[in-house]
Amino acid sequence: MTPRIIANKEEPGDGDLPPEVRIEAACNRQSASMAPDDILANLQPQVPELRLCYAMVRTGWYRLGGVVDADYERVAQRIGEWAEAQCDGDLDLLMDKCANIHGFATRLEGCTHYITAVTGERAQDFVQVEVEQVQEVIERPLWDPDWMPDDLEDFIDPLDFPHLEPEAVGPPRLLFRRLVRVADFLDSDDSGRNIKRFLDDWDRSSVGESTRFCDHWILSIREYRDTQGDGHLSANPIPLLGAGVPDLPDEAVARGATLANLIHGFDRHRGYHFAWYFHMLTQPRVSYQLAQAVHADLMGAFDYLPARDIAVLRDWYNAPYSLWPRTHNPFGDHRDHRLHCRETQCPTQSGVFLGLFLLEPVGDGRKRGVQGRGRLVPGQVPGRDGPRDEALPVPARSGRERCAPVHR
Repeated sequence: MTPRIIANKEEPGDGDLPPEVRIEAACNRQSASMAPDDILANLQPQVPELRLCYAMVRTGWYRLGGVVDADYERVAQRIGEWAEAQCDGDLDLLMDKCANIHGFATRLEGCTHYITAVTGERAQDFVQVEVEQVQEVIERPLWDPDWMPDDLEDFIDPLDFPHLEPEAVGPPRLLFRRLVRVADFLDSDDSGRNIKRFLDDWDRSSVGESTRFCDHWILSIREYRDTQGDGHLSANPIPLLGAGVPDLPDEAVARGATLANLIHGFDRHRGYHFAWYFHMLTQPRVSYQLAQAVHADLMGAFDYLPARDIAVLRDWYNAPYSLWPRTHNPFGDHRDHRLHCRETQCPTQSGVFLGLFLLEPVGDGRKRGVQGRGRLVPGQVPGRDGPRDEALPVPARSGRERCAPVHR
């Protein structure tokens, strides 16, 4: 098998440690109180075959932590595994043990640093590294005399248990999350056809001639389990400096010279050609009506896009797709039927069809987030069996990333 080339150098042979192992070891040796430039400077010597570039940081998430006793001494690293081992199928027994140890459940609050390295000429030819900077904090007491969980899942991740003011448990630390070779991911069964087409459109358009994809976007990678319990990855493009994306709603769409100035102004704001098109595919704030109006202009008397971009836009017009759920058909005809019908609400035999999800009753059948619980499962399009990559994932509930809670 021909060795893969990374940054114009051969990847280390079988006798050397792979890049992810070296990066993980470097994270374990470093203090977490570092600026992004310091993190990059400490990781780069570990992978000389890659030219690392800092991309962005994502903040405001947390996930389930472990268990500590009344003196904040470690009892368990993962609350889910600990609870299952302690209860032995008896929830009352678990609660008695919690009452005796007077312990606390913790959570991990943190931010994710995204680092990329170009490995070739195509949009997909890059490596993405995710490093987490986390702080474990106290979340809640394990036991309260006025509270009894409905089941083990409710104990591990309760919906209505009051949170304590966060108090640090130990020092902050760096954790290596993952290294993704994007080209390999796109060749895997986990990759959906829309993300492949998105990156292919980048290569085919005018921006592919002058700008690297990973200079302006990263992939948000999510781990999930399907209904059979098998693990998978999903990916969604996220623009760098996402908070600065201008709005282009339906009412802003014009025609002719005004429209040309509108999309070119958007491109200048984002720093590369054809930016409005890629944001339209991933951001609800950029209207589909924009593409319809530009296409109509270019099929008429106007000529304000390069030929490469016109070809990409024409293909999208004839076979539209999106990486963000849309709630209407911009054309009012059959061309966008896939986007339109997949978001129609209709009853099903196993639950209520909500967009691309089915809310499947669990336990007493009440919907989760109201009073009871339910779980989201991938929904098939009514009346048709779509390919597996059209179904959205079921996030793994234990250890999932969430927005920061409101303290009470």
